[in-house]
Amino acid sequence: MQDFVILYEHRNREIENASLLAAELEDRGYTVKIRCIYSLKKYFTRTKVLIVPHLYNNDQVIGFCKNFWMDNKKIISLQYEQILTKMQRDGIHNPTGQAVFAQHTAWGQAQKDVYLSHGIEERNTSIVGHIAMDLMRSDFDEFYLSRNQISEEFGLDNSKQWILFISTFAYKMMTENEVKAYHEIDAGAKMRMLLSLNAQKAIVEWLKKISEENKNIIVIYRRHPSEREDPELLELEEKISNFRCIDSYSMRQWVRVSDKLYTWYSTSIADAYYGNKMCYILRPEKLPDEHEVEIMAGADFIKTFEDFKATIENNDCEIPFPISDSTMEYFYSSKNREKNDFAFLRVADLCEKVIKEKEYEHEYDFGKSRWNMFNYESKIMIFNSFLCCVLFEICAKIKIFVPLRLQEKKVLNRIIMYEREAYKIDRDIRKNKNKFADIIRKIHINMRKAEI
Repeated sequence: MQDFVILYEHRNREIENASLLAAELEDRGYTVKIRCIYSLKKYFTRTKVLIVPHLYNNDQVIGFCKNFWMDNKKIISLQYEQILTKMQRDGIHNPTGQAVFAQHTAWGQAQKDVYLSHGIEERNTSIVGHIAMDLMRSDFDEFYLSRNQISEEFGLDNSKQWILFISTFAYKMMTENEVKAYHEIDAGAKMRMLLSLNAQKAIVEWLKKISEENKNIIVIYRRHPSEREDPELLELEEKISNFRCIDSYSMRQWVRVSDKLYTWYSTSIADAYYGNKMCYILRPEKLPDEHEVEIMAGADFIKTFEDFKATIENNDCEIPFPISDSTMEYFYSSKNREKNDFAFLRVADLCEKVIKEKEYEHEYDFGKSRWNMFNYESKIMIFNSFLCCVLFEICAKIKIFVPLRLQEKKVLNRIIMYEREAYKIDRDIRKNKNKFADIIRKIHINMRKAEI
């Protein structure tokens, strides 16, 4: 039995955070496994404490937390979706049903206020900060590749200005059926899709134009983990030598090595903020208030191509960050935290508290059958769930190409997604943890020195 199992959903968004937390817990003497939420392995991995990326309802309690022994009693939710729109705020992202009995972490006071307003008890909430923001601190500089290393790997001219666009256009390649299904649980999905399509078209045109006009820059288009391959972007990459689409590595890696940062809607703007870098918000069209990201309400926006072009020449140090310090602190935590105040240490402390104390247990109702992974009523669906999971594990070992025309099929789409998230993941986790182990050791040494 493992002491802790950490489940992740999006590899680029979460795997560094999970590896850092695992390294810290292992340094404290615990055993830890990291699994993808779609993996069959997690169903047959027994643990004392289960850590999940989010936990909203009974379906996710079954889908994420049920195991073969049906004995997961201690669950911690890292709640990776804490910055929403006004329309989403009272929607699916607020825990209901059995999910309320887990331990729910908050990055800042904003999320704790949300938990309490939706009936979650104070003892089931903890403000711990965001592990990802730790990774933007200078303590973790050696974890990341240098600009020279990135330049060599991707053939990027180091003498040019690197213009990073942080994309959030997941709706662009969604099928009608997918949008319809999402709309059933999120009433704003169709409108956000329309807004997203319009913004993506305008912004890509800006990026194309600036790439053609200015050969002293390289535009790096960085897709959101949920975005699929876009033929239009690949065509631009073929035609314009200084326009590149690169998905490798985390957003934090690219924030560190890029000269200029831009986004439309991404909460990765926080990585820039905590990394002491400027990030401009491109808004060709105004968003309706109900669809605005909470932290961007009242922010300063770049609304025209001319203003966008001017930012390329701006000295970022002379321009205020588009979101106020007080807003960032309310949703995340203070930028000026104490030197030894790290979110990953707070989360690890919570993990220790949960594993040691019986009061954090809850008897979840996982159903009657341990062989029915998702509590399906149909025997065909029960068989299908095991078949899919076996295929997922095969995909984790083998690269499988699925033609674009077939990717709309539900099962194939899920296989593609899992293969992308889990391929060679164990190797990356080991590599990450080895790097983090050395950094953690130095942090603890410095902390002990500070206490003397």
